[in-house]
Amino acid sequence: MMPDPAHKPEYEFYATCSKGAEKVLAQELQQLNPERRRPLRIRPLTAGVAFFGTLDDAYRALLYLRVASRVLLVLDRVDASNADALYEGVRALPWEDHVAPDGTIAVDARGANDELRDERFIALKVKDAICDRFVELKGERPSVQRERPNLRINVALRNNKATVALDLAGEPLHRRGYRVSSGAIVAPLRETLAATMLELAGWGAKACGKTKGSDSSVASVDPTVFLLDPLCGSGTIVIEAALIALGRAPGLLRDFWGFEGWLGHDADLWNSLLDAADEQAEQQEELRQRDGSPVSLFASDVDPASVDVARESAKRAGVASYIQFEVADISNITLPQSGHGLLVTNPPYGERLSSSSQLPALYAALGQLKTTAAETLDLVAITPDDRIDIYLGGTSTQRIDTYNGSLETAIRIWKATGGTGQGAGQDVDSSVTQGSGQATAPSAGQGTKNNGSSARIDEDTPFVNRLRKMATHRAKWARRAGVSCYRVYDADLPDYAVAIDLYQGASNTPSEDQRWLHISEYEPPAEIDQQRAAERLADVLRIAPGILDVPTANVFLKQRKRSKGGEQYAQEYRKDGSPSSQAHLIRESGHLFEVDFARYLDTGIFLDHRLTRALLQDRAFENDCLNLFAYTGTASVYMAAGGAHSVTTIDLSNTYDEWAKRNMKRNRFRGNQYQFVQADVLRWVEEHRHDAEKYGLIFVDPPTFSNSARMGSRTWDVKRDHAELLIALSRMLTPDGVVVFSCNLRGFKPDRATLEKAKVHIENITKSTIPPDFERTQRIHHCYLVTKVK
Repeated sequence: MMPDPAHKPEYEFYATCSKGAEKVLAQELQQLNPERRRPLRIRPLTAGVAFFGTLDDAYRALLYLRVASRVLLVLDRVDASNADALYEGVRALPWEDHVAPDGTIAVDARGANDELRDERFIALKVKDAICDRFVELKGERPSVQRERPNLRINVALRNNKATVALDLAGEPLHRRGYRVSSGAIVAPLRETLAATMLELAGWGAKACGKTKGSDSSVASVDPTVFLLDPLCGSGTIVIEAALIALGRAPGLLRDFWGFEGWLGHDADLWNSLLDAADEQAEQQEELRQRDGSPVSLFASDVDPASVDVARESAKRAGVASYIQFEVADISNITLPQSGHGLLVTNPPYGERLSSSSQLPALYAALGQLKTTAAETLDLVAITPDDRIDIYLGGTSTQRIDTYNGSLETAIRIWKATGGTGQGAGQDVDSSVTQGSGQATAPSAGQGTKNNGSSARIDEDTPFVNRLRKMATHRAKWARRAGVSCYRVYDADLPDYAVAIDLYQGASNTPSEDQRWLHISEYEPPAEIDQQRAAERLADVLRIAPGILDVPTANVFLKQRKRSKGGEQYAQEYRKDGSPSSQAHLIRESGHLFEVDFARYLDTGIFLDHRLTRALLQDRAFENDCLNLFAYTGTASVYMAAGGAHSVTTIDLSNTYDEWAKRNMKRNRFRGNQYQFVQADVLRWVEEHRHDAEKYGLIFVDPPTFSNSARMGSRTWDVKRDHAELLIALSRMLTPDGVVVFSCNLRGFKPDRATLEKAKVHIENITKSTIPPDFERTQRIHHCYLVTKVK
């Protein structure tokens, strides 16, 4: 039988937490009950803390702990050297003291050993042992219910022992009860992890220290302290920060507790603790109503849907009136002019962004916010991406490795450099007051001139001046030429070796009014200091969005390495050929094209081929046309628009084959005259070079080099193999037909001798195919007209 709770017996409990939060959890446990006669006996372990206390202590832990995931009541440790031993050990425990015969149970198992390797089998064996005991003693047995059972049992194997415990929470403690479910938020930060970040940063000491001279027993916040999350997503960090500042128990809003169906539950004790927590929350609310809210909490995000979800979640938590929410791009945030700040954020790595290439611009903006208030601003970020150190000016002063769900990540803390005592984890000097004592809200500027101090685009530097000049010049040219996507800057200054392309969404589509920057970093030479190169790149990422009026989240950074090998259209990471949820639509010469900045090194359209495509459209009329190495089929669209009799589009990649089909359909080119072939181009040409069917126009833009496994033992080198390919294609032309041949090898020179011997004429038309926005890089591509010698 369970000991009588009235005698306050002590039990062994185990509170779980994220890896890295053990010390914070141990401190929370020691502070649970200031009136306790002697401190709790605690023992920090990996991803949790064991403690020994009464049921009162366990209930307080469930109600007040902010970083704990679960609270387990340890029943026993049994032999688990094999399945039979585990079964007998579990069956011997007095389960009838914990759950009614007609109740419901669920078993969670984790861990393994040499004999017991399957967690599902372990859980099944434990369930059988419990049910068999009930059948023997009571003639009936509990049923299994995975969701919200009367009793949730936790079994953890280590070596040949199994720790059997009751999960008193029943569901993870991060389920506070205030989160709004929405498809607008992908993979939100867990509440317990947000609280861990805040506690590691010293927010509890900052926000809950008593104001100097206060005679109130209720803690109040130093009004010179503010907290900001400029990438707030669902608002979890600022909501948790408000709950801490207001002293509200995080468990007050939960509508389910696992112990409610447990026979050892003391309802009177639990209700008294709830009443005390409610009373404390009411006292805090009265204090704020009387004195005004000294809690300065700010949250912003560029996504309006996310801000709506955050605001609604804050309302459910009862803290919306203490948080200022705003839709704003991070590069437009201006920090308060007074007070000591804490910037805590969860950069949207992995799930919330379509590509890791969007992260550097966000990091650069964070770094600028940190720089503008280096002496008074602590910055805390959680990310697995070590690149953040580069953009924040050096390795974090503290790093705690942890997990966000199953994702390995790290909490990183950069302390303020000032000597004000406001560093992470330090107490607030509550004697500091400025002006009215209330921190000024961060503001979000508009456009390029009012972009806020964080962007510093009014500074007079060679790069800023050059980018401003080119942005104005290119914008005027683009308006006159009817061009919406173009190169703005191309390593104009040797110290800033990047190419910056501006894309604008097509009108009358979901992409309308959107703008994106696609920034390509040229790999710096080995003799260039890598840190200095990284700093200059950070300058580019910080400055370009403001000058070009593009949201930071719409800035994509890619690195182009000058190498001899590799595919022409490299993927940033592999995915299937389905349309990307991040695909956008642009217009070029009236044609609609899908671009994807996230998944590949290139976007789906080569801007430097703009004039080449126009040439194809002019020459396509009433011709049978062939587009080889077709990529996303942009050239096929131009051929069809030029009145081609037929267009055949060939590429080896299923991804690009499907992409080309979508581009053609978007431009209303459907019908049997438009054929798509997924095939190895070189093999296809070899097989069809002697066909009776001839083509009046062939476009071929091969990779520089390819050794794709789908090509078998064959490799392709444009320098070595171009003559053979062009000779074969010349045999597929009509008498007046022409091949338009393009390649990207900078030092390319055609093998004229071999071509002339085969009676193939080649004419260099490169100069006429380089658009004005690519004039600085004349060798960005080569283009030739290839015909048969008559």
